[in-house]
Amino acid sequence: MTRRRVKVVTPEGRAAALDARRNLKMASSAHAYVRGSTVQFYRWLQRSGKRRVPKGPPVWICGDCHAGNLGPLAAPDGRVHVQIRDLDQTVIGNPNHDLIRLALSLSSAARGSDLPGVTTAHMLEQMMIGYQRALTGPRAQNQIDSDKPESIKIMTTPSPAYPAGSDAKYARGWMVRNNGAGNWWHNGSLPGTTTIMVRTATGLCWAALTNTRTEPSDEINGALDDMVWNMVRQVPAWGA
Repeated sequence: MTRRRVKVVTPEGRAAALDARRNLKMASSAHAYVRGSTVQFYRWLQRSGKRRVPKGPPVWICGDCHAGNLGPLAAPDGRVHVQIRDLDQTVIGNPNHDLIRLALSLSSAARGSDLPGVTTAHMLEQMMIGYQRALTGPRAQNQIDSDKPESIKIMTTPSPAYPAGSDAKYARGWMVRNNGAGNWWHNGSLPGTTTIMVRTATGLCWAALTNTRTEPSDEINGALDDMVWNMVRQVPAWGA
């Protein structure tokens, strides 16, 4: 049996390796290109002229608000919201930049899925309605849909494709135990990185990030999970 040789990336070569991997992903589709071309997006906005972009109050914006940077996040009180979860390009700027980038991301994703133009239009319309509601409607009163028990149940209900006896099953964005009544978690990794996000059955939440990855990645996934659980259990008052 021939063993596959794994090329180890040195710290000095990590940036170049990640750039090469990103460029390959960007070449796969228009949506992937939009996701990975933040600098090009702002150059395009600049060339379009100031009058093309409505002015907004200077506030904290994501700076890279595409669909892939939105997802479920748990608050300290255990409530889960779909929010921006990538803040490495956050700046004080025009909120319309985030809205335009998100709209472009949604449009390219719809186009890449061969959805009709009217569907794309409805998606963008609902995006704007949701943004307006967040500022003036139920969200301003802390009564958003994702707080509702039925919404959380939908998000943590596992796929029926899993056998009934499976201990862990995948739901909508989370691995769950006991059909959503137990722990929720999600792993993530790219060459050079490994992450895990956990919400325990008691409502305690944490995330861990590293700047390395093993091959196969299951090895470090299990080690990282065990390490954080061991740390958490040193503080019994948390009730994990």
